[in-house]
Amino acid sequence: LRFILHLVRTLQDCFQMSDVQKMISKGSGEDARCSLSLWQGSLWLRAVSDSVDCANPEEQELWVSIATCLGEIRDDLQLILPVTLFLASVSSLLEEDKRSSTLCQALSLVADRVLEIHVSSPEATLFLGLVPDLCAMLGEESWRQETTVPDQCALLAIEHIGRVVSGEEGETPDPNRVTPFVSAIDKIATVLGKGYHVVNFGKVAFEDIPQAQRDLVSSMALTLATLVRLVGVRSMPYLGVIFSPLMETLSSANKTIDNNISKETAGPRDMQMAILRALSSIAECVPQFLGLHIGKVMHGSLFLSRSIRNTKDPLMKQAMQNFDTAVSTKVPARVFVPSLAKAIASTPAVDELHILLQLLQMSVHTISSREAGALKSSVFSCVTTALELEATLKSDVRKQATDALVSFVLKLSENQLRRFYSALKEWKSEVDTEPIASNACRREAFWAFSAALAEQLQALFLPCLSQVVDDMVRELEHAVIVLSRTESLRSETGHKKQKLAASEVAYPNCSRNI
Repeated sequence: LRFILHLVRTLQDCFQMSDVQKMISKGSGEDARCSLSLWQGSLWLRAVSDSVDCANPEEQELWVSIATCLGEIRDDLQLILPVTLFLASVSSLLEEDKRSSTLCQALSLVADRVLEIHVSSPEATLFLGLVPDLCAMLGEESWRQETTVPDQCALLAIEHIGRVVSGEEGETPDPNRVTPFVSAIDKIATVLGKGYHVVNFGKVAFEDIPQAQRDLVSSMALTLATLVRLVGVRSMPYLGVIFSPLMETLSSANKTIDNNISKETAGPRDMQMAILRALSSIAECVPQFLGLHIGKVMHGSLFLSRSIRNTKDPLMKQAMQNFDTAVSTKVPARVFVPSLAKAIASTPAVDELHILLQLLQMSVHTISSREAGALKSSVFSCVTTALELEATLKSDVRKQATDALVSFVLKLSENQLRRFYSALKEWKSEVDTEPIASNACRREAFWAFSAALAEQLQALFLPCLSQVVDDMVRELEHAVIVLSRTESLRSETGHKKQKLAASEVAYPNCSRNI
């Protein structure tokens, strides 16, 4: 073993010599065949040395050293070999054995090397020609394999080639070069759809899904994140098949973390991140598709889950923020806001309600004055339902709701504003002789909104103000009566002040806002 190690190190030193490197990079004929044999041999020997497991610690250490040197030789050779020879070797390995560890090494090197290629170079076309062969590696049998490493290596290579073809940010890729990636999305959708029935993502707990198949789903999601950005709306016919398996898997991963079912969190976290990136790409590049399913996405078991929202991982937080921005600003408001109204009406948890209102605020900023008139009822429903839930959930959402409402009404015309304000006036209800807590909360929210709106509109608020002058007088008169009741302020003995009843707390707040 020591002799083999010295021999490998000598070979490694040879490849550092400039003359040898020049011979390999510019060689042809017999020299090229020799270089190709050396590279393929280094792949095979590295695979063999990695698989050796010796009981003798000294022998095992020697094998590890041999494997390390062979890996460095392999990396040096793949950088020196001309692209044509390099890809020809990979293609031959694809034809020979699609599950070998040697092929996995080769595909990993393809993924690394393609990132150094410029999209306009002739070499980029050669790498692009490899995409159909890589897609052919994926199949239904992948879900029944003990290892999915070859499939993951193929997906990584496809994803890296896609990155190169997409070019720099802001560049429009060549449509002819995009076509192979449409076929790649089709193949991923087909395989993922088959896996949905083979693995039963919706019925099996996350920890019961084999690790190899979990890793495969994560790899597919990450690859889709890049390819959807590349092909845009051309991916839409295939997203329907992809959507359900990803959502079911995400729900299982969230449940595992939320309920502390398993001490292992790395696997579920990786799955969350991969699917989050895929959905963010869909939201940014194909928002019309996500708009059809936004009601399912905004669910407590999916993107409102505590495991995603309360994470301390900065990368996950950033990914979640990117998703929120994409989904609230890219999905058309005429589709997004009504879906938010339904989600809020389903009585979400406190944290979920805050998130939904935050998304409403972001969406409202994207609404144009022309769209605002058609969205009055949906925004009205979102805000009023949230304010009514405030007392039930014992959560302070008034500032969020008021800010969203003020931002929205600033986009309305004068006539639309008067009608909208009149609807809010009716919603707040009238002053009751015997106040009810829910009505008092409505009135308090209404006057808080009126104060904020008056501050923004100033003189333009006068037409609205004229509608509520009588209400203001009645509110103040009744507040004086309630707050002057001695039984509301003193105990039976008359010595100590009592707290105001829940329904009476609103009166000083209403008065202050008025």
